[in-house]
Amino acid sequence: MILYELVWRLGRRAGIEIARYRPLAARRMELLRANRIGTVIDVGANTGGYGSELRAFGYAGQIISLEPLAGASPSSRAAPNRIPTGTRELSPSRLASAK
Repeated sequence: MILYELVWRLGRRAGIEIARYRPLAARRMELLRANRIGTVIDVGANTGGYGSELRAFGYAGQIISLEPLAGASPSSRAAPNRIPTGTRELSPSRLASAK
């Protein structure tokens, strides 16, 4: 621990902050939990990568995916078992019929 403190102090002296690495998705999950977010709206969902990443880090809330390009929606590119459970897709045709 002495080496860590030495490196930390030298870094601070040089204007550098040294911190443990946490993946961006893990930090997002902390933010979602801390604020009790139960629904995420993924605008420009493309192939569903963001929703899949949230599910991989334990998000159990609802995800609403909005993708204006029909050819890029999660269901058109991914196998059905790869679409995260609890994800709803709103395609352009469904949005147009809702008007």
